[in-house]
Amino acid sequence: MKYKKTIIISSAAVIFIIVISLIACNHHNYFCMHHSHQEMADFMIYKFSKELQLNDAQKKILEDSIRDIKEKHKEYKKQREDLFNNFLTEIKSDKMDEKQLNYMFEQKIQCINEMKPIAIAKLVEFHSSLSSEQKDILAKKINEKHDECKHD
Repeated sequence: MKYKKTIIISSAAVIFIIVISLIACNHHNYFCMHHSHQEMADFMIYKFSKELQLNDAQKKILEDSIRDIKEKHKEYKKQREDLFNNFLTEIKSDKMDEKQLNYMFEQKIQCINEMKPIAIAKLVEFHSSLSSEQKDILAKKINEKHDECKHD
């Protein structure tokens, strides 16, 4: 039960980052590697500001949130690269090592758990700055993106 709760809470942090990405993008290919992380962040801030008609204080909260999440995300770059390379090694091997795969998944879950408090705190802070109308618009946009991304 505790593990299930941890997964759900961890997922919330990841969902926050995904939701920001999905809302900021009107087409699926924007977030390809042809754009820098800064370009993507700037576009997300622009898109949120426009769609939600953010005031200066709300825009500052959003900018700070994205900056803080990006900074924390950078801390895990080497670990993510190592995990990816280890996964490729397992794929290329004659027989996959279940213990190694479990270890890699645990490492990934640990990263998510460490990012979770920051992402959730930033989501709550940004949400609390929004008016009821902005929250309705945000919910509508999330639902639209969810419907666009449904795969049967």
